[in-house]
Amino acid sequence: MGSGESKQDELGNTGSPKKGNEISFQEKQSALYGEFDLSFIKNDIEKKGFLYPGEFSECLKDFKAMYPEKVDDLIELEHQIIIDDDNRIGIDEFRILMFYYIKKTDPFQEIVDVFKIFDKSTCKEISDVEISHVFDKLGLSLSKDELNILMAEGDSEDGNRKIRFEEFIKIMITR
Repeated sequence: MGSGESKQDELGNTGSPKKGNEISFQEKQSALYGEFDLSFIKNDIEKKGFLYPGEFSECLKDFKAMYPEKVDDLIELEHQIIIDDDNRIGIDEFRILMFYYIKKTDPFQEIVDVFKIFDKSTCKEISDVEISHVFDKLGLSLSKDELNILMAEGDSEDGNRKIRFEEFIKIMITR
């Protein structure tokens, strides 16, 4: 490894220290679903990455207390929820449901809106330059290593160093 290069661990963290109040790449990614994940983890009694009906109900109690204005919506969710054939719900489904019922938005439309923020050229692909620009505007500059990791994860299908909408959806759903 030459000077100026930094070693990456298995999570893509570089060995370079944070500057001031800079947050890590993983912290940036996890911020979106933080409160949902905390409730999921707290109520996943068996720690298997799934919630069974009773555990799901406990999560809803947490959110009813945190969002009293959403109680009616959460009661509706509790009556309408269809847990999969194994009688459990995974973290990705939980995040989407909570996002919809707490934020009262369509998760797919949210993904479309976020994609449009990045795709300034309106070519239906996001370049590394466009990603850097958005992160810079948010005050969350990405290092070259972080950008390369993000592009490698996002451009998983055709290797053209651009993230197509279909690839972007996969990133957003699996986070």
